[in-house]
Amino acid sequence: VSKEQSLNDAFDTILQANLNRFEISIVEDEMAYDVLYKNLLHHPTITKLDIPTAKYCKEALVDFCCNLIANSDTLEEVLFQDIGSLNEDMVQKLFNSLKTSPNLKVLDLRTSRYLETLQKDSPGWGSSNPVLHVEPIMASLESFEGSQCSLRTLDFGGNAMASSTSMVCPFVSNLLSSSLGLERLSFRGCALAEEGLLSVAKELENNSSLTFLDLSHNVISKPVMQQLAKSLAKNTTLRKLKLEHCKIDLDIVECLAKSLPEMEGLQHLHM
Repeated sequence: VSKEQSLNDAFDTILQANLNRFEISIVEDEMAYDVLYKNLLHHPTITKLDIPTAKYCKEALVDFCCNLIANSDTLEEVLFQDIGSLNEDMVQKLFNSLKTSPNLKVLDLRTSRYLETLQKDSPGWGSSNPVLHVEPIMASLESFEGSQCSLRTLDFGGNAMASSTSMVCPFVSNLLSSSLGLERLSFRGCALAEEGLLSVAKELENNSSLTFLDLSHNVISKPVMQQLAKSLAKNTTLRKLKLEHCKIDLDIVECLAKSLPEMEGLQHLHM
């Protein structure tokens, strides 16, 4: 639809329904995003927005999504597939919008390939996925201190973390800082290097907000498991840990098994 009034009329009809989930497949006209924003901003029941792979008008799409996240009183969950296809400025803009979001609780960044192959059994398969550089996210997170961010769930599933160790480690530290308040975090299939996984394990020791962590489809080495065991013996808030398809052998399992009696918080362990 190319005429703005026709598009407005269409949305007037569609949005009269008691919808709670809205999916945008392909939008090739920047003007359409303006119309979408005006119609969705004050919609009383839409709580979830799904945005598949962005092929057209990427900048207009990101602006639309950021404005809706920052200003909608009802939007609670956004699925934004293939964030790795965006440039760094767009990624930073998306995360900046979280600082003022009044209600967004879930940001789901799982890639389309990840969603299509959830049952794939190869550890580290995220290494062949679109690369997600963490630098722009880091730059945004550094300014989150004291913000009113409502985000509680962040899922990077299938995004290959290809930045240098010097960036990934502080990135992980910021994500796991209790001041951010994340409760659910997933690095499933993100091809995290050992140094990155060690940072996750170390930060768990002092984290007091996370209740769910998924490190599946990353290669867990013995040093990583030893640090996980040490941290989980002190962490009292993490309830569920997923370590599926991580190339864990019996020797590595024993590192964790010895500390299980000391883990007061952990209730579910998936391996």
